[in-house]
Amino acid sequence: MILVAAVVAGALLFLYIPAITRSELTTTGTGGNSTTYPPFTNLPAGCTKPPGGFLIIANINGYNDSIQHGAPTVSWPVLKVTQGQTVNITVCNTDHQAHGFQVNHYFDSNIETVEPGQVIHVSFVANKAGNFDIYCSIFCSIHVFMQNAMLVVTP
Repeated sequence: MILVAAVVAGALLFLYIPAITRSELTTTGTGGNSTTYPPFTNLPAGCTKPPGGFLIIANINGYNDSIQHGAPTVSWPVLKVTQGQTVNITVCNTDHQAHGFQVNHYFDSNIETVEPGQVIHVSFVANKAGNFDIYCSIFCSIHVFMQNAMLVVTP
């Protein structure tokens, strides 16, 4: 009975994990650790890393698979820029539910909703040095794992 329940639960979870495609993506985390993501299938149109910028994929595993990187206790992804730099971020939602996207100080004046299959482009100048939270502002089933991304702006 328990085995049947586990198989059914696994099958249901599998149905909700989207197959996504992107060219190889490398992101750098806390302490200089980096992860290279393999190509996936079925990214929404326009879901590409901007030149010199960042690509964030919101899905059932968090932002850029933050669950596998220790979220919520470990910041992931970590975007590192220099003060005065123009920051370009593309956010793609490949999940079956809406997610929010906010960056403290820089992109937090309104709640930004990223619907399933939607792509948004965010651009701002990093005019203040420090560490700034990147987080989901819409409650969802994996909300706790989408509260600890970080923008690090160095002078």
